[in-house]
Amino acid sequence: MKGIAERVKERRLEKNLTQRAFSKRVGVGYDAYRRFENSGEITLQKFLLYAIILDTTDEFSKLLSIKSYQNIDELLEKKQQKADKEDRVMNNIDFIEVFMNGNTVGWITLIP
Repeated sequence: MKGIAERVKERRLEKNLTQRAFSKRVGVGYDAYRRFENSGEITLQKFLLYAIILDTTDEFSKLLSIKSYQNIDELLEKKQQKADKEDRVMNNIDFIEVFMNGNTVGWITLIP
């Protein structure tokens, strides 16, 4: 999420807005916005507000758009490619890190 905060900051600076001016324009507290830029943590609702103010909602449209296919074969091929990719990823995993409340609490070793 930190990368998202950095991109939002870049867009904010492109529009010559200070953190205070941007947070006021969006309708969130200055401290909350500053915390977002530092930590990258944000609610989806606030993130959408930021996107609207920064005029970047077209990227959300692309993210949420439904892919259209020319025919059923194209759809089936895409699904197979996705399944093949997931198989390759799973075959390369040796262990899983277990988190609780943001902290590592253990590891699970996978036996092939």
